[in-house]
Amino acid sequence: MGKSDKPDMPYHFADHVPFVDGFIETLGLKDVTLVIHDWGSALGFHYARRHADNVRGIVFMKGIVRPVTWARFPPDFRGGFRLMRTPGLGWAMISGLNMLVEKLLPSAVVRKLTPEEMAIYRAPYPNVRSRRPLRVWPCEVPIDGSPADAHAVVETYSRWLGEADTPMLMFFASPGGNIEESGRRMVSPNHPQPGGRRHWPGHSFLQEDNPHHLAGVRTPFLDRYPARCRTFT
Repeated sequence: MGKSDKPDMPYHFADHVPFVDGFIETLGLKDVTLVIHDWGSALGFHYARRHADNVRGIVFMKGIVRPVTWARFPPDFRGGFRLMRTPGLGWAMISGLNMLVEKLLPSAVVRKLTPEEMAIYRAPYPNVRSRRPLRVWPCEVPIDGSPADAHAVVETYSRWLGEADTPMLMFFASPGGNIEESGRRMVSPNHPQPGGRRHWPGHSFLQEDNPHHLAGVRTPFLDRYPARCRTFT
């Protein structure tokens, strides 16, 4: 994603997993804190479930906390997502028209992105080939059980999220579009949310709407839990 290399690969969820695992293993990272968002949350939760002893804590926003159905999919994005997952039409929308950057991104931020900011988001995706990762991700979201492999992964770590004692901090905002109320209830029973701020303005990209809030709450949260601390107090 972004300025990362874009090798010739399918870009399915399963293709990204070895890169995350390998990055952490190669650098010898210990007691990691995962700060994760969107598909990064799915990769992070999947890693944490399999390597809980190496995860100090998890900070997440717009997390994929469980498989979804079309009936529960955010109404504002349901129609567009259906179109993006339609063979042929999805390719034209994302690879041809770059609509994830040009349309979806601005619509999922409460404030108005400046021309300079939009130029930065456009820069890594100047042509059809460079947009291949963007084209695949919408089709990987497990909706109504499809695709089956991504559904199985999310379903498995979803159960873990409701039981794990790993310290977690979840951000959500209004009007939202990131984690529905039932999803928050699923995660929160074992994890009080000392940093949650429901009244923040925000949609799907909370980092763009609330960068200073996120940083200001995240740091005290991390300071509260020393390495290898496993539970809330």
